[in-house]
Amino acid sequence: MTTKPNAALLYDWPDGTGDALFDHWSPIMCNWSSTSWPSGTSNTFPSTCEYVLSRMLQWLQLSRGMEGAPDTVILAPALYTDFKNAIRADRVWPVDAGDKVDFGLGPAINYEGMLCWTEYGVPANTLYMYRTEDVDLLCLESALITRNGPWFDEGNFTWKFAADAPGNFRFKNPRNFAKAYNYAAA
Repeated sequence: MTTKPNAALLYDWPDGTGDALFDHWSPIMCNWSSTSWPSGTSNTFPSTCEYVLSRMLQWLQLSRGMEGAPDTVILAPALYTDFKNAIRADRVWPVDAGDKVDFGLGPAINYEGMLCWTEYGVPANTLYMYRTEDVDLLCLESALITRNGPWFDEGNFTWKFAADAPGNFRFKNPRNFAKAYNYAAA
């Protein structure tokens, strides 16, 4: 290609042609603040969000083959608000998250077949795209949630207890994940 999508590496990846094994274990890393998006010279998230999400989805679908398309996008709270404001009101459809409701996911926006939502703790200026089948929740105890207590705290005159979820997430294959961030400002 004349204009390389990845100027730092000077490769056509993830567009163009080349060795199929080039990115075998690599996640997609995308700069949503680039001025190279079709939005023109504006590099704010509201002006680039639709281009970024569509392109990331396309890259993951093309390079991941038959493993399945991403079905979830989780955005930092401010990016989620910008995303909702950027798309026209007639295209914002809160949808039932189906089986994801069991994990605490409430209403989301369906965008190109992916559920877009936000959660506390997502790093600022960041979004992640993935397929939920590629994430495992592993338990380190015999139960998902364990408890300690209750015990009485005489200093505060209160009963206290603790609920722990000793576990970890396992991401089965890094190549099935994507991250977008404001890399230009970093």
